[in-house]
Amino acid sequence: MALTFDDGPDPRLTPKLLDILAEHQVKATFFVLGSQVAKYPELARRIEMEGHEIGNHSWAHQDFTKMKPAHMLQDIDQTQDAFRAAGVAPATLFRPPYGASNDKVHRAVPLKFVLWNIDPEDWQSHKPADLTAHIVAFAKPQGIVVLHDIKPSTVTAAPEFIAKLKKKYHLVTASRLPGQKTAPHTTEIADASQ
Repeated sequence: MALTFDDGPDPRLTPKLLDILAEHQVKATFFVLGSQVAKYPELARRIEMEGHEIGNHSWAHQDFTKMKPAHMLQDIDQTQDAFRAAGVAPATLFRPPYGASNDKVHRAVPLKFVLWNIDPEDWQSHKPADLTAHIVAFAKPQGIVVLHDIKPSTVTAAPEFIAKLKKKYHLVTASRLPGQKTAPHTTEIADASQ
């Protein structure tokens, strides 16, 4: 299974989450915004230095299905430039904002797409126990959990859901899940409103 965290890095919450992941010896995938990397390059460096995977989640979280291909590519490139400026390797993975994608987006973006198949909707739930219960209930082999390292409830819940998942699953970065292809990993999207 893979834990993925979107929309950061966040100066208050991402360091706490990284401490939790280190304590539990788990590697995760962070789909970061270029605008946040530009503001907090030291956090992007820490994510990479601690062995986590960094993916491109766009510059400012716009819906790519409503953009022209040239604008999409500019957005991706601007984010990749932010990675380089921060001293981080450019991403090979891309998670479209809101999970919104179509053939036009796939043709325009030259990165490997990663969606998800487990969504505890942490962007609207503020109860750590509910998040943990959802993640554990829907956990499965090859599962990709979408979470947000900008949500306090997610960081609060992390020690418990990580400990519970580790009893049954090996937690890896998204690209280490076996059998991944260059197309989107998943077709089951519970809610694409991220």
